[in-house]
Amino acid sequence: LQDKLAIIKRIPLFASCAEEQLHLVAERSRLMEYKKGELVYEEGGRAEAFYVVASGRLQVFTLLDGRKQIYTVLHNGDTFGEISLLTGEAHSATVEALNDTLVLQLEKRDFDEILNRIPSLVLYLSRLLSKRLRTKAHPGGVGEATVVAIYSAAKGVGRTVFAVTLAALLKRETRSETVVVDFTTPEGEVNRLFGTAPHAHAAPVTRRSILSEETIERDTAHHPLGFHFLYAGELILEPGGESLIAPLINGLTKRYGYILLDLPVEVNAAALKALTQADRIYLVTDATSDTVIRTNALRQQVHETVNYPDEQVKLILNLIDTAGEQMTPVEVTGML
Repeated sequence: LQDKLAIIKRIPLFASCAEEQLHLVAERSRLMEYKKGELVYEEGGRAEAFYVVASGRLQVFTLLDGRKQIYTVLHNGDTFGEISLLTGEAHSATVEALNDTLVLQLEKRDFDEILNRIPSLVLYLSRLLSKRLRTKAHPGGVGEATVVAIYSAAKGVGRTVFAVTLAALLKRETRSETVVVDFTTPEGEVNRLFGTAPHAHAAPVTRRSILSEETIERDTAHHPLGFHFLYAGELILEPGGESLIAPLINGLTKRYGYILLDLPVEVNAAALKALTQADRIYLVTDATSDTVIRTNALRQQVHETVNYPDEQVKLILNLIDTAGEQMTPVEVTGML
């Protein structure tokens, strides 16, 4: 109950409610967890509940000639499902989790009772309903964050250099706010994102952190090339740190257009959790035979674990001369 109360107090819909009314909502609601890719409900389905996003992201879309037509992307505090409940019609769109997401759910009978006992919510929802119907009439053009995981099967193949270069290019060419989340540098060590350039110290994100928008803003630092960075190596090292990976990424999606995850070579629960939250994965390799073989094995493991389509997993070949061995891109492509 206390967890639900803490969430409800942060939701704009309930901002004007008295303490007694907040307790009523908390008692009648339940928290539901949806993994990335899971559907909350489908277009044409019967309306059975009202939903509020507690954490995470969801996309609202319909299928038009077999292609997704996205209406909007929902974040913390956003509500959905109210149109079908208030109009009595079937769901006009599908809602899918973009990341691991926590949702506050009110069954229809509880939703109706709360509206009767808290009349101020009716005005709020009527305005929201009008806005949603206008959005439905003019879909498309929805901007949304892109999460990219950058991974490698061996150290020293240029993964971090690629992450820095990509972040700088994205910031320069798209003018979108971009952040690199460094999961590779332990606290107290020099961050490789800067090379020999001086940089400000940034507090690392740890399992003991409270992941609010304020703490994320406080802990991010600015890179001379224009993007931001955030230390998160402790989440990879600490037991149970993977539980904060999805909330951290979800928090960043509200501030950044591109989120690049620089992941360590080690394959553990936290690294796999980061991979499952990404929209795209880049596997960086050099041209040596041993690394190419290990990268091929890593690619197979990623496909088995994450089950992404081939177009979402990209191989990046760093053509460097290591120990005098050199391979052509054609030969590497053939092996992979």
